[in-house]
Amino acid sequence: MIFFPNKTVTVYEYGESTTEYNVYGEPIPAYTTVGEYRGDFQPIGPSEAVEMEGTIYTDTYKLYLPLTTPITRTCEVSIDGEYYEIIGSPEVYDHTYVGHIKVILQKKRQ
Repeated sequence: MIFFPNKTVTVYEYGESTTEYNVYGEPIPAYTTVGEYRGDFQPIGPSEAVEMEGTIYTDTYKLYLPLTTPITRTCEVSIDGEYYEIIGSPEVYDHTYVGHIKVILQKKRQ
């Protein structure tokens, strides 16, 4: 449960394709859709960014998801048509009144 789920988040998992292969017969890495989940998406303020990484990053966000969301550090997410990669590992907070997973995201460069 999250207090303010304000976005629909699509989670993608990185793995090898089972249908596409390169010229050497090796599977081509691909993302597969894990599912869609409701989450609380917030920008990170400058003080949090400095505390977290020692530098101020732009296009960095916090995402709070339900504890049942299957998300790992190798996943990517899309929100409103924009793609984000996970910085670090998702943090599980299951000892609080409102259990959740906290993920730090950075907008993916094209």
